This record gives sequence, structure tokens and C-alpha cells, in this order.
Amino acid sequence: MPGKTVLIVDDDPDQHTICEAYLRHAGYSVLHAYDGEEGVEVARRARPDVILMDRRMPRLDGLEALRRLTEREETRGIPVVALSADVLEWNESRALQEGFAAHIAKPTDLRRILSLVQRLIGGPEAAATLAGGVLL
Repeated sequence: MPGKTVLIVDDDPDQHTICEAYLRHAGYSVLHAYDGEEGVEVARRARPDVILMDRRMPRLDGLEALRRLTEREETRGIPVVALSADVLEWNESRALQEGFAAHIAKPTDLRRILSLVQRLIGGPEAAATLAGGVLL
């Protein structure tokens, strides 16, 4: 049974590379999108467990992508974490006010990302399910 999935939405390929390596090593599956529009589409199709979303991206920024995700029933419940290098304008308080589940400043602390993902969705293992009343 597949484990939990993290969607990284960022226009910086290096961010994808380092975050993916760290999250995969911890046991999570990782999906990628390189702008907000693609991120909304991947989230709609794949329904990841959590989304790490850059705030500044081409075509569609992270805030507008979050708004589109919360408008759709199938993606409304997915926690979205804001990633931002602009911490003076986009601090954690503002991110939470805008509806993000949390905020991480760039350059990212990989241990903080992993800790936050674990806090939001638990460990990488798939959720246990009931089959005939037996917990699997």
C-alpha cells in the first residue's frame, strides 16, 4: 500500500531536489509542480497529503493557488505550507492569516520541513484501514 505523499510546488528546481531527497529518505512519496497552476492541477488529480508551496512563482503565485485549492471540495482539506524567502513581508503570522497551515522561511531548514510534515500528516506510512473489522 502506498505511503503518504508530499507535493512540492516551487519554481526553483534546486528546492525540489533537496526537499525530495530528504523527504524520500524519510519514507514519503514526492510529487512536483513548478508553478501555481501546475500545482493546483497536480493536487486535484493526485490529492497529496500535504503541499509545500512557494509564495512567489510565475503564472500563478502561491496565495492564488491556495485560494483555488480551498475553493475545490476535493483539495480543500489538504494542508498547504507556505515557503517564502521574503520573511519581512511574508512571516508566519501573515501566512496563517491567509489560510496556510504553516510557514517555512527560505533557505529551508530540511529538519524543520520534515518535522512540520510529520506534525501535519504523521509518518510516511499509509494510514491503517479496516477490512472486515480488522485493523490492517
